[in-house]
Parts: sequence; structure tokens; C-alpha cells
Amino acid sequence: MSKFETEVRAFFEGLRETIGDDTHVWSKAEWAKRGEQYGNTSPFVITTEGPFYEMYNYGTYADIPVDYADKLRAIAKRHGYYFEQGYAWMISPYRSN
Repeated sequence: MSKFETEVRAFFEGLRETIGDDTHVWSKAEWAKRGEQYGNTSPFVITTEGPFYEMYNYGTYADIPVDYADKLRAIAKRHGYYFEQGYAWMISPYRSN
């Protein structure tokens, strides 16, 4: 597991009490077993619904004042990645040029 994936997993683990546990980080192998159409060349895939889904897709959720989606994008940028959406409920990182 890369440092990037480890940091992303720790990021979501740290948010469990704030946004719940409806976000999952899938390894490349786990994602391949699902047979999904998108995200197959990514090092890992994030699926989400609930609060983080709302933040990522709409920029806000209820009374939570912090945009955790922006924080996730900052983690990706530090590691030389950006995120793309395959479906509204999944995002996958790719190397920046």
C-alpha cells in the first residue's frame, strides 16, 4: 500500500465520528473483483454515500462547517494525484502530469 493510500484511509478513519462510515477505500485488486466499468487503472477507489457524498458532489453537508472534500483533494495534490469521478458515488485518483 502506498503512502498516499495509507493517508487517504487514515483520513476517512479519522472522520468516522463526524461523517459516519459510509465511505470505503477499495484496493485495486478489490475493485477489479467488482467488475465495475470505471476506476480500473487507478491505484485505489473510494466509494461514498451520505455526508461525504454530499460534500464531494455539492460542496456542503448539513451543519458540518468543514469541506472535507477539499481536504481530500489537498492530500491527493501533495502526493501528485488528482481525483476523477466514474459515478457520482465513486472517485478514483490518477497521477497528475
